Amino acid sequence: MITCPGSLARIAQRQLNMATYHQLKQAGVPARTISGRSRRGGPWQRLLPRVYLLQTGPPDTRQQALSAVLYAAHPAADPLSASPDAYWPEEGVALEIDSVEYHYTRDAWQATLLRRLRLESRGVLVVSTTPGILRDRPADVIAALRAVLALGAARRTPPTATARGHAQLELPLPPPYAPKARDTV
Repeated sequence: MITCPGSLARIAQRQLNMATYHQLKQAGVPARTISGRSRRGGPWQRLLPRVYLLQTGPPDTRQQALSAVLYAAHPAADPLSASPDAYWPEEGVALEIDSVEYHYTRDAWQATLLRRLRLESRGVLVVSTTPGILRDRPADVIAALRAVLALGAARRTPPTATARGHAQLELPLPPPYAPKARDTV
């Protein structure tokens, strides 16, 4: 971990010792310093355009994956903020896919729960799963999504949220959707 001013240290800790160009500038790091530190042999590395690894040595697999998320996010956005993995705006329903890989530390897990609380405080209904459950038991995830989408569709005005860089998933519901007795818990 690098030694740096408060806001940059928090970003680096939260984002596996990585930051975007925009985050570095917001933390007060001059463009010349960013450029100098990320040159060959410098203490930082540019992994992708606008994405910097704030350490020497190669990135691990978690850092490589997160670098893609940081790159895909809007430059001024916080990719770990209250934006879900998938979002159905008409129903106000979000899907969160949480993996152990991104929740390796207690701080990362708490950041995820805070993001979920921010969504829920806006009235967004959240369905949670893991990559393994989605892969091994997709019918269970789809059943949960359909049930929660039906709940969301019954509301007058659903809340709004923005999905982070992901295309809208299509999950058509046969109108009107009413759960059958075997579908209820």
